[in-house]
Amino acid sequence: MTDLKPILSLTQDLISCRSTDNRLDQIVKCLDLVQVSLKDTGLDIKRLDFEGHPALVATKNTKSPKIMLCGHIDIVEGDDEQFKPRIDGDKLYGRGALDMKSGVAVLVAAIKEATTKNQDVGLILTSDEESGGFHGTQAILEQGYSCQVAVLPDGGKAAHRIVQKAKGVLWVELKAKGKGAHGSVPWQGENAIHKLIKAIDQVQALFASLEDHKHDHWTATCNLGQIQGGSHTNQVPESATARCDIRFTEHESENEIMERLKKSLPDGVMAEKVVTANMTFTPLDNPYVQLFMQSVRDQGREPEITVDYGSSDARFFSERKIPVIICQPDGDGHHGKNEWVSIKGIQDYYETVIRFLDAMHARK
Repeated sequence: MTDLKPILSLTQDLISCRSTDNRLDQIVKCLDLVQVSLKDTGLDIKRLDFEGHPALVATKNTKSPKIMLCGHIDIVEGDDEQFKPRIDGDKLYGRGALDMKSGVAVLVAAIKEATTKNQDVGLILTSDEESGGFHGTQAILEQGYSCQVAVLPDGGKAAHRIVQKAKGVLWVELKAKGKGAHGSVPWQGENAIHKLIKAIDQVQALFASLEDHKHDHWTATCNLGQIQGGSHTNQVPESATARCDIRFTEHESENEIMERLKKSLPDGVMAEKVVTANMTFTPLDNPYVQLFMQSVRDQGREPEITVDYGSSDARFFSERKIPVIICQPDGDGHHGKNEWVSIKGIQDYYETVIRFLDAMHARK
């Protein structure tokens, strides 16, 4: 039986760190906790920084271990109470309990175990996943780090639910140009907000309504996330902007969506890409993925294949044709007020990962 005390202790310590992207000291504290935990393992631990985003990489005499365990220690903001980890029955509550400090604690414990068996395993921990991952996992891979297969506990909401594919991301900014005037003589101006509202309606019409995909959400969606315009009530606004978060599937490319979107816009409104991210695909017939699925079965659970509507750093491996295995300890509520992870789920996930590492080490 796995001794969960060190994993739970590290998880709770990490949850106690308010490691949002604007609290560098708390991010550094998380990485310090991990580095201390990895002392005496013989791993070569590097602390990296990409434009103010710290990261940690641990390998042994290589930049390309067979297996790379990957995670992030940054979290979204929460209430003060969420940074006081709380156990109620089988559930551990706290910001980042599921996304993904329990997963990080498992990966740390797994690589420590792997070093005792001389297994070819590395660890990547970053601090900018919640803001895109471009100054974390992507930057690390661009420095020449690689692997044959990656393990990333950032999706699925259960140790046996393996994510086969995740949607791509396209953030678009709509910019409306008008003509300023006094609010008492609106006929002398051109209201940019009016133009923007018309543009937003036309963009939203390009996507299926939520009512049209109640039961199957594997379709392109568009969420209006931000809108700004005008500076005074008694002025006709001469400019206005809005940002849309578009998530797309394999049925339509980012470029096809942009082309459709631009054609729909009224005069005086422009569209510009802000953030793009590729879809993630995990080939289920890959022998490494098959080994992981067998490790799930060895734990007494049958693998379930699922999709993810969000995005993760897995896409940076996927776009390099590196299979990435996405599942995590059982839990729910990530980014919400009652985020939790199952303690038994942590154990199941840890033992599944250990079985997988052993199977990979035995594979010739």
